[in-house]
Amino acid sequence: MTILSCCACGVEFDCKPSRIKQGKGKFCSRACRTANSGGLTLKYPKEYGVYSTAFARCKGTQKSKKARYYERGIEFRFNSFADFMAEMGPRPEGLQLDRIDNDGHYEAGNVHWTTPLDNSRNRECSVWHELDGVNRHLVEWGELLGVTPEAITRRMRQGWSLRDALTIPKYGRP
Repeated sequence: MTILSCCACGVEFDCKPSRIKQGKGKFCSRACRTANSGGLTLKYPKEYGVYSTAFARCKGTQKSKKARYYERGIEFRFNSFADFMAEMGPRPEGLQLDRIDNDGHYEAGNVHWTTPLDNSRNRECSVWHELDGVNRHLVEWGELLGVTPEAITRRMRQGWSLRDALTIPKYGRP
C-alpha cells in the first residue's frame, strides 16, 4: 500500500499500487470523486478514463510511459476533471487526446481530440523529412508519392539520397 493525499479533500489514504498504475489513485473514495467532479465522472466515464491515464503518465506512475512523460518534465496542469471537460468537451467517437506541442504540458490550449493517425504523427519518435523546403511526416511523403514509408526507409538505409528515395517511382532505381 502507498499513502496518497486526495486531490479533492486532502485526506491521506492508502492506495494499492495497481490502482495507481491505472490512474485511479487521485481520490480517497468514489463519493469524494463524484462530489468533487460535479457528477461528471459518472456522466463521462470514457473521458474520465482519458483524464486519469494522462494524469498517471505525468506523475510517473506508469513505468512504461515514465521516460516519455514524467522524466521529460511534462506536467498535467488541469486542476480537476471539471476543468478538463470545460476545455475539451465530450470526446467524439474514435478520437484520442493529443498534445499540440509534443514537448508541452497537458494544459488548456495545448490539448485537443484527434484521430489515431494524426496522434501517431505527433510522437517524439516520428520521422520528418524536408525536401525542397517542405517538411512532412514520412507517412505523408509516402501517401503523397505512392511509396510506403517502409520502402522510403529501406531505400535510405541502402544509401539512396532523400530526393531519390521520395521521388523515384515504386519499382525504379537511382
